Amino acid sequence: MDSLFFKEEHVMIRDMVRNFADDQIMPLARPLDEEEKFPLELVQEMGRLGLMGMMFPKNMVVRG
Repeated sequence: MDSLFFKEEHVMIRDMVRNFADDQIMPLARPLDEEEKFPLELVQEMGRLGLMGMMFPKNMVVRG
């Protein structure tokens, strides 16, 4: 069913994000929330995975 709506690349990204959330975020979510801590390590890992920031085509002029 995914192939009707998404390219294989999109399915791979979705699965990678889902696995990251299940494996890395979910086990820590409740304790971090209860202790009001910010998981800088998780945010850094999300950056390494390319999940932080917007992507634009190289030929697109972006200002701001």
